[in-house]
Amino acid sequence: MGVCVGENNAKEYKYGIGIEMEENDEQVPETEIINVEKSKWVVFKCEGNKAEDINKLWTQIYKEYFVTSEYKQNMDIDFELYDEKNTEIWIPICKQ
Repeated sequence: MGVCVGENNAKEYKYGIGIEMEENDEQVPETEIINVEKSKWVVFKCEGNKAEDINKLWTQIYKEYFVTSEYKQNMDIDFELYDEKNTEIWIPICKQ
């Protein structure tokens, strides 16, 4: 899973590889634990795993979905989940 952490509309952010952990799981040395609050999430599906396809979807999300939606991103984190063929972009949301 790709994890992006940073302020909305910021020019700089942290991007890394993540895994889901349970509370009693031991932290792996030289890693950072990021606690994610419970939230409602919107999930966008991207056919393919190519960077240009994923970037195109991100552009559509911010130029089309959030411009016309009653929702806004409510945390400074999002996830990209990859499998062999496709990508899902998970964004936490709340009503504007």
